[in-house]
Amino acid sequence: MKKFGILLVLFMAISLLPESTRDGFMKQLEAAYQIYTGSYTGDGGDNRDLGGVGFQPDLVHIFPAEAGTSNASHWTATPGGDATEVFEAEGTQTDVVQSVGADGFQIGAGLRANADGVLFYFVCFKMDADDSEYGTYEGDGNDNRDISFTNSWQAEFIVTQDIDQARIAGWNSESHGGDLTSTFDNADPGANRIQSISTAGQFQVGTGGISNANGNTYIYYAFKEQTTAMESGSYTADGTDPTSISVGFEPEYVWVKKGAVGAGRIPVARTTENPTDECFRFQGEAQITDGIEAFESDGFVIGASVTVNESTSSPTYYWVAWKTPAAGGAPQDVDFVPQFMGLTMYEPDELYQSYRTEGM
Repeated sequence: MKKFGILLVLFMAISLLPESTRDGFMKQLEAAYQIYTGSYTGDGGDNRDLGGVGFQPDLVHIFPAEAGTSNASHWTATPGGDATEVFEAEGTQTDVVQSVGADGFQIGAGLRANADGVLFYFVCFKMDADDSEYGTYEGDGNDNRDISFTNSWQAEFIVTQDIDQARIAGWNSESHGGDLTSTFDNADPGANRIQSISTAGQFQVGTGGISNANGNTYIYYAFKEQTTAMESGSYTADGTDPTSISVGFEPEYVWVKKGAVGAGRIPVARTTENPTDECFRFQGEAQITDGIEAFESDGFVIGASVTVNESTSSPTYYWVAWKTPAAGGAPQDVDFVPQFMGLTMYEPDELYQSYRTEGM
């Protein structure tokens, strides 16, 4: 009752604010993507439900973590259904993510998501229009083509993939610095694919098949920068083990991809589910050590593996990091909490949780 009374006073105070200020404040409380990381062991059975996520996913990533298994895959709510893309050039697959529900997702009997006895890691996202987006577009083969987002913010990171033809997925980030797209194999970044994400409300593609083959349909998903929850960056490697990479927050999910010629260019990822000093490749191989070794309060730690930290030629590596925005929903930069009638109100995280639980 005490909590309800304080909330009532708070919302009365907020109601006295100008409409634009009030709406902006409440919008901030509501707006943020959600992320959930987990793992499971495959059992080979069909129509297997995986719950406990806490929301209905719009985006699911699945990573086999053992040698000789399949490559990593990703599912988006558009087109949705029993259609999952492999980050590698394998075309649309069925019997991977078959559907999603209010608390998780369902997998089929396919080896890419449910090989008997194989360990799988997964990451689920619930997208939010204020900081993340997914969708489809049709390629037209034209250079310097601008494609509008539904929303007006500038993307920090984007993935595209052809779903009509077996082509590898590509990704670009602000740290790539323009017309340079990384892929999920042992290849160098290339131009004329995703050419730019530097303009608010849109991204630009070139003529490359990874992003714009005439008549083909593409999926995309993108995230806005949040300095306390979603960032991209790059670093110059020197082989020092360990090396701390500053992100600005403690991540729950990180990708690293070498951006230079030479060995070790298959990207790697780590989630909160990984044991200490282990991460996994996007290609179906055993987990590796000396890669992304751990997460820490300001970022992540890399070892001496060439996949993350080559000791010669000082190569550049690109990274992307995510965590759950504060309290699973409220952005951490919300610092406006009114004081009213001498009462000290909740911190933003506590307020958001109470708002979500008890409502207005």
